[in-house]
Amino acid sequence: MVASNASVVLMKNGRVIGQYNAGYADRDKRTAVDSQTIFHWGSITKSLTAIGIMQLRDRGKLSLDDPVSRHLQWFTPRDSTPGSPVRVWNLLSHSGGLQRESPGSDWDALVSPDAESIANATRDTPLVLPPQSRLAYSNYGYAVAGQLVQQVSGVPYSKYLSDNVLRPLGLTATDVLDGRETRPGLAVPYGRRTPDGPRAIE
Repeated sequence: MVASNASVVLMKNGRVIGQYNAGYADRDKRTAVDSQTIFHWGSITKSLTAIGIMQLRDRGKLSLDDPVSRHLQWFTPRDSTPGSPVRVWNLLSHSGGLQRESPGSDWDALVSPDAESIANATRDTPLVLPPQSRLAYSNYGYAVAGQLVQQVSGVPYSKYLSDNVLRPLGLTATDVLDGRETRPGLAVPYGRRTPDGPRAIE
């Protein structure tokens, strides 16, 4: 499997000592990747969402043992039982028994599901496993975790991450976007190749 585009930076003692750019930021326009190219970050948002949850825990806004439904009243998966709720830490550790993808989501469009669509789908979507029974990777779970950050903090998810995670780290060119937004220099995302053709973006 070969990446369509990439930029690799080598650092030592906090200083850049080398950079390697490969591929095209836009293959159709033949725009090469350079040091200013901005990339979609995909599942790296999971780590940042988890940071947000832990910050809110440290500020006493929630507990990792809280049932998710304590903060998101709409979070009532079909067939779930009050005696075995999905807890906040289950979302972070992929152990909540939620299916892999948010119901009705379209990741090819690079549009994250909003609170209303997640809430509506959750009521009609059963758990695929009992909570805490085993690990099962779930983008859906982290979509719910993002809504938890937004609800508990009282500000939009993107603003919370910007003000509390990204900017304090000095990441001034990093933002949370959806499929309707763009930035100058943002690379076009490409799917991975599989033996029978390109694989859709996840």
